Amino acid sequence: MRNHQTLFERVREHDIMAEKFHQVEVRLLSTLDFRTFFQSLVDEIRQAFDIPHVWFTLIRGTELEKQINSSRALGDLEDRLVRVAPETYRELVGDAEEPLLINQETRCYAPLFPKNLSRFVGSLSLVPIRVDGELVGCLNQADQDPNRYRPGLNTLFLERLAIKMALGLSNVSAHEKLKFLAYHDPLTQLLNRRVMETILERELNRSQRYGGILSLAFIDLDAFKQVNDSYGHDVGDQLLQYVAKGLSEAVRMSDVVTRYAGDEFVVILPETSADNARRLMARIQQQFLGKPLVTPQRTLPVQLSAGVASTEDPGILTSDSLLRAADQALYLQKKGR
Repeated sequence: MRNHQTLFERVREHDIMAEKFHQVEVRLLSTLDFRTFFQSLVDEIRQAFDIPHVWFTLIRGTELEKQINSSRALGDLEDRLVRVAPETYRELVGDAEEPLLINQETRCYAPLFPKNLSRFVGSLSLVPIRVDGELVGCLNQADQDPNRYRPGLNTLFLERLAIKMALGLSNVSAHEKLKFLAYHDPLTQLLNRRVMETILERELNRSQRYGGILSLAFIDLDAFKQVNDSYGHDVGDQLLQYVAKGLSEAVRMSDVVTRYAGDEFVVILPETSADNARRLMARIQQQFLGKPLVTPQRTLPVQLSAGVASTEDPGILTSDSLLRAADQALYLQKKGR
């Protein structure tokens, strides 16, 4: 009878554990953005299994890490997401594919930990995660109890969780890529024209409501057609990417650089006078003149034309009129060259 009772209790414990893992898996697989995913990952595992410390260590330079960086939507998740260099990860975790259970010298693994955690760790599990075939990091759980994750324990559920997490991350990655493409130009990674129009309308309404100033710069590349004709569209694409990067680095965080069409760019400049906007454009033009695009095959000079319009100008009442005025100023500058 005692053996039957023991067996029954083990089966019941297994069922309870399986249900907890199922709840975590459902949550992970139903999430479609990185921030919610990592928040859910931590919260669900902590609550379901009463684990004091849960986080993810992400290897720098992986495709997943690059995509997470480009999303810029994680905010403050330092206690949930830790980034490490690939050599640091390899030194501590190696090429392990299965979960590692550690309850000795845990401080050696401190580079993988969130800040100020190492002194509380009696044991931990490190569960390597691959997404679409690439090793991206590990899911980590830690406890003060040295027996919680002692070597030799069955890691079946941890392995199962790793599979579900990999599927969840792959799902989020695919969804985030689609969302990114909906708002960004795929070549330059800048916001696209549709998003530009929405932001411009919002900023214009804000400036009119609060009495601020809004300026806009219309930019295009001089002799861009000749670049395509002479060197091919691949070089033309490199030039567009180079200019997009340079524009983004030259403006403030509050400014918005967008690709309008072809070799045309629009920069939205909130709380910027027309004179300051023109000075900015002149400075950017000079910077590009001094920094040609250098490729293994050739060096290409970069010359831009820019037209500026502002809500300070008479007759600017709508976003369309602001765009038209900047486009006309661009035309006049190109005509004068």
